[in-house]
Amino acid sequence: MHQLLFHLGALVTTALPLPAAELTVAQAEAVQPSVVAAPPPEPAAVSAEGTESLSSFRAGDLVAAASNLSALPEGLSAGAVKHAQGVIAYYRGDRSAAARLFNDAAGLDPNYAPPVAALIRLRLAEGDLSGARALFEQRLSASGNAASIEATGLLINLAQGQSEEVISKARKLLLRDEKNLDAYFAMAAANATMGRVEIARYICDQAISRDAGRPDFYFLKAKIELLGGNQNQARTFLRRVIELDPNHPEARNNLGVLSMRTRDFEGAIEQLEAASKVDQNSVVVWNNLGSAYKGAQRYDDAKTAFDKAMQLAPSEPMSYYNLGLLYFDAEFAGLDKVARMDKAAELFNAFLAKSPTGPAVERATKFAKDATQLAKTERDLKAQAEEKKRKAAEEPVEAPPAEDTEAPAEAPAAQDTEAPVEELPAEEPAP
Repeated sequence: MHQLLFHLGALVTTALPLPAAELTVAQAEAVQPSVVAAPPPEPAAVSAEGTESLSSFRAGDLVAAASNLSALPEGLSAGAVKHAQGVIAYYRGDRSAAARLFNDAAGLDPNYAPPVAALIRLRLAEGDLSGARALFEQRLSASGNAASIEATGLLINLAQGQSEEVISKARKLLLRDEKNLDAYFAMAAANATMGRVEIARYICDQAISRDAGRPDFYFLKAKIELLGGNQNQARTFLRRVIELDPNHPEARNNLGVLSMRTRDFEGAIEQLEAASKVDQNSVVVWNNLGSAYKGAQRYDDAKTAFDKAMQLAPSEPMSYYNLGLLYFDAEFAGLDKVARMDKAAELFNAFLAKSPTGPAVERATKFAKDATQLAKTERDLKAQAEEKKRKAAEEPVEAPPAEDTEAPAEAPAAQDTEAPVEELPAEEPAP
């Protein structure tokens, strides 16, 4: 199995390349993680499980969740309400409104960590590491160095691959606040990254025993099981994530990929279409959806999905690779084989020009040569057929032989072909 690529945040994103040996179409190994989503309203903040807003959120009805926020229990902080509104705005695709609401929530309650963590994740997802750092330092100062806010800074260390530093800082934070689940998460994620699977699993279980309602811990457990090759167990945890947060794009993306590995393309399409509606700017989600459509022989839909991924990130190589494979393998109305092979070769060469690494480079090089040769062969065959047709048109047409006008001779009388039967001499009577 290919090495899995992970992007660490309070919601861990797992991007799974699709191996060519198992699927009709493979993604290039230069896979990027999908965008890290903000967390849903935490049960710790929205304490009543039966509230209409939380119930609507978990049922996937974001409109009802937004309209029912006024029905939340009395005593819920203004910061928690703004944070919940920000989550709903994020999942409805309005990232700017989500960032504004998270910022408002953080300003209303300087010690309330969820909106700060959400803002940091958004900055990291945009590749703005310095912006995430500046925001963290500002919020940490405003909180008077509160442990809850300090724990959000571990997300930045995780994104920088500073696993040992994360573990050290998390331990110190837990001495100050033994119930700080963000510190638990960061420590578990760091250990998982370092391959310490059993330790990471134990830390997750300890955190879940304190709060079983946080989807990020179940998602991290799914990652841990994937690292250990336990795909069935990973599916179980991913489904638990979706039970808690049906809008979770990373969980749906990974369930979609796991479905493709068992050639359940329709199941994959269901999950990946749902992910694409929430995480509309994820190159990985659109590429995976294109792969699922191709597996289901929905070639026009596959082309649309790969084109979308390419438009979102023209510099990312994997979309060119996937689209090249599609043109190489599938037939499209109004497009002959020469045009398809020319396009496939163009896309494979565009992929190679972006200097990716990994086994896909060797495959793309071969596919580009094969497509070019197939196009040439097809052109040669067409040229030969046209030349043959042209020569046939230029050759003079010979006149038919003149008809014989003489009267036909009378046919001789038919001869009797039967041999005459000689009569046997009569037998003499016996004396």
